[in-house]
Amino acid sequence: MASLRITPVLNEVGDISCCVLQQRNISLEQERTHLLRQMIDTMPLGVMLIDVPSMQINIINTEAEYLLSRSGFNIRSVKSFDDIAAQLHTMDHKLYEKNLLPPYRAVQEKKASEVKDVALFLDNTTSPVAVWKMNAMPFFHEDGTMHSMLISFQDISMHREFEHRMSDFISVASHQLRTPLTARVESMSIVCSAPVASR
Repeated sequence: MASLRITPVLNEVGDISCCVLQQRNISLEQERTHLLRQMIDTMPLGVMLIDVPSMQINIINTEAEYLLSRSGFNIRSVKSFDDIAAQLHTMDHKLYEKNLLPPYRAVQEKKASEVKDVALFLDNTTSPVAVWKMNAMPFFHEDGTMHSMLISFQDISMHREFEHRMSDFISVASHQLRTPLTARVESMSIVCSAPVASR
């Protein structure tokens, strides 16, 4: 059976502008698996397919490997989502309770789950090395039992840093604008309230 291979073509700014299709001979099941793997690998966010209830990682895309390794994880030692969950914190440096993380909530609630601001801290650091937005989408058998889950996550550290800097800028600008006006208003009130000397 003929197979299609999709190769993304990037434009000058790094966005996918089109895809190139190539044919080769493999079985239908292999074709679907291969196509799914290519789709997952070209996604601009970290993606993992995990087994439920073991939480073992079955598939992990290149972006997920990159995000994990950049956040201090040894990719070769990460075998299950439990290995990752043990390192996830809230923004105030507290270890995330497992039942609040999307994969575990999705298992409990049997529906998709999302959380923002999942922080990763290296030892003895006060600022997170990464801040993630994480989603979990469960998959079910026909009888309603959950068999696997797609976990996606992306680094939103730059977005959070931008929000923080914008807030600081607005605070400083507001203070700088208020200070001269306050001094001028006070000066004008003193001048206006002083008795006029007669000539």
